[in-house]
Amino acid sequence: MSNLSYTVFKIVFSIANFSVDPCDDFYAHVCPMGVAKQDFMKSIFETKLQIVKDYKIEHPENLFVNAFSANVTNKMSNIVTQFLHSNESSTLCHISEKIVTIFTHHLLDFDVEGTVSLEDWKHSSCEHKMDMVRKLSFSTQKFINSRMVISQAMDGSIASSLMQKLDKKLRQLFSKLKMAVLKELRTTPWAVNSGALEMYEDALQKINFTTFSDIRKPLKHAQSVFIQAKNECINLLRVKYSVEIEDGICEVIAVGVAVRYINKPMDSINPTDLRDILIDQTAAFNSEDTRVYIGNDFTLLANTDYLSDLV
Repeated sequence: MSNLSYTVFKIVFSIANFSVDPCDDFYAHVCPMGVAKQDFMKSIFETKLQIVKDYKIEHPENLFVNAFSANVTNKMSNIVTQFLHSNESSTLCHISEKIVTIFTHHLLDFDVEGTVSLEDWKHSSCEHKMDMVRKLSFSTQKFINSRMVISQAMDGSIASSLMQKLDKKLRQLFSKLKMAVLKELRTTPWAVNSGALEMYEDALQKINFTTFSDIRKPLKHAQSVFIQAKNECINLLRVKYSVEIEDGICEVIAVGVAVRYINKPMDSINPTDLRDILIDQTAAFNSEDTRVYIGNDFTLLANTDYLSDLV
């Protein structure tokens, strides 16, 4: 038995109380007496974090495993900040106005009221665009937030990849649940007599089951988008600055491009749900009666076979 599997099994086995009807108190099946359900979900969340942490330790060769840690982000942020307020930054417009346009676009937050407007930025000269960024009270805040989005997305992808068997179990269960509900509807007098059976059947059939695995493929492609954007930037700046500064400038551009790609509409996800899904903290919800979403934390609750359920 792997340590990863045993940890989840031990938590559930030690606190489950199956003598209580789940219809009366679902959390009695997963929470010990006197422990709030929030505390239990916190423990599941922490278990998922440990699973991801263990994976990162075991796979240091993966570029995206540790590249978006808080320490690396702070280091990158300091490099970019120092560059912006150095004499060297005044030369960037002479090297490539295209780089400046993309660079400043991914540092300026046009959605925040009271800051620079998108139209003003569009009609500004190259030098003025750089000045707009320099005048920000915290010029790398958007960059830090964007790296956090990628970091959370990568962690969610790792957790999801380690729970593929659980994901399959839940999808099978959801399909069976829909069929069971449909069967009950067809024998329920109020549904049949009111003539609403067809409407309920149609609504039930349209509900899809969604998990983090539904966005793993787009997130995987976002990694390729990141690498391509960074390489193209470095090729344009090569030998113009120190390796550290080149890396900082191109990191801002690559991160911005990757986050824009991640935020593009996805067929399986409602746009308004994406942020909660990417954060991946005990997420489970019904989205507009068309999608039921179960996050990685709740997926762990399907871990009934500790010998084989987790990769």
